[in-house]
Amino acid sequence: MPTYELEGGGGTDFTSAWPIMEQEQPACIIAFTDLWAELPEHSNTQTLWMVYENDQPQAPFGEITKVNID
Repeated sequence: MPTYELEGGGGTDFTSAWPIMEQEQPACIIAFTDLWAELPEHSNTQTLWMVYENDQPQAPFGEITKVNID
């Protein structure tokens, strides 16, 4: 199984890519993030935020699952 090194630092801007992703009408969007990011205010697509390195993650929509990357 492959191993990946994830690094967070803030500043990701999901707002520019989100409309493009939703245009494709996916069944859902799964985003791996620390949630220190610019987020759209809402989404028409079910969203799962897989969050690492953030003890109190908050998102304006979707479900949050905290993941351990140790």
